[in-house]
Amino acid sequence: MKKKPDLNHAKIINTIVDIDPEIIKLMSAKAIEMLDVIGNKEIGTENLGVGEWFVLKEYAFGKYHKFITEGSRSELSLYRLTGGCNHLSYFNNTGAEKSEDYDSLNASQILDLPQNYVNAISILENGFIGKKLRVVARSAENSDPYGKRYYLFAVEN
Repeated sequence: MKKKPDLNHAKIINTIVDIDPEIIKLMSAKAIEMLDVIGNKEIGTENLGVGEWFVLKEYAFGKYHKFITEGSRSELSLYRLTGGCNHLSYFNNTGAEKSEDYDSLNASQILDLPQNYVNAISILENGFIGKKLRVVARSAENSDPYGKRYYLFAVEN
């Protein structure tokens, strides 16, 4: 990454529980709703929560560009993978959040992809299949043109 934002004013999010994704699939909507109490309020929603993780398995084109994943979700769109690292200024706005370990991460650990999807897909297929990505920061709500957030991912292995 060319630059890792400071995020000095971002709220620190403590990931209290790391729930096995297979268990999440078996949970009722009410049980998932209850996860808010233990710090995992975004599981089962359209938002990605700080601390969610994914292992990239393969590229799959359908209605949109995405990667099949294992982990917190079964897929992750290329839009989410490329959005944050190409819109760093949004992470300085009120409402941004970061993981407990964000400040100790090196800029080289943050996934940096070009906005050009052909190039981004090639980079991911040739160097990141089988790698674990974790959400380490997210912008405030309504940051992107679709009323959602941008995300920064750390490469875990």
